[in-house]
Amino acid sequence: MDVSLVVSVASFAVVVIVAAVFVFALRGQGGPARQTDGGIRVPLRAAYGSRKGFGLLGSHNNFNPLLLLYDDRIEYRVLKRTSVAYSGIAGVDAVTGWGRAAVVLSFTDSNFRFVGNTGGRAALAEVLRLLRDKGSPLTDAARVIAEAPAG
Repeated sequence: MDVSLVVSVASFAVVVIVAAVFVFALRGQGGPARQTDGGIRVPLRAAYGSRKGFGLLGSHNNFNPLLLLYDDRIEYRVLKRTSVAYSGIAGVDAVTGWGRAAVVLSFTDSNFRFVGNTGGRAALAEVLRLLRDKGSPLTDAARVIAEAPAG
C-alpha cells in the first residue's frame, strides 16, 4: 500500500475527529429559545435515559438530544420522541459538575427518568425556572440553582 495514501486517510480522519469535537463542544451553548410552534427548545449536549436508581446506566443520545417545553407538556428524546404532560412529572432535580449541568426529570407513571445535559449552569437555571413555573416539583438542589441570581 502506498504510504502517501495512508497518510492522506489518517490526516482526513484527524480533521473529521477535530471537527466533531468542536461541534459537540459548542452544542448546548446558550439558553432556551422559543420555537415557531410556540414551544421552547432547550439546547442539550446530550440526553440520557435510565431506570430510577441506576444512575446514567441506560440509553444515551449525544447526536440529536431533545427537550421541548410547551404550554401543556414537554417533549423529550433519548431514543424516541416522547410527550408528557406537566402533571406527569413527579420531580425535577439538577446535577452539576465538571462539564455537566443537567436537569433530571422523573415521571409519575414510570420508573424511567430523563437526564438532559444543558452544558451550562445559567441554561440549567432557566430550564428549572420554566419547569417550576409550570408547577413541576423541584428538589432542594434544583430550587437552589433556580433561585440563584443570574450571572
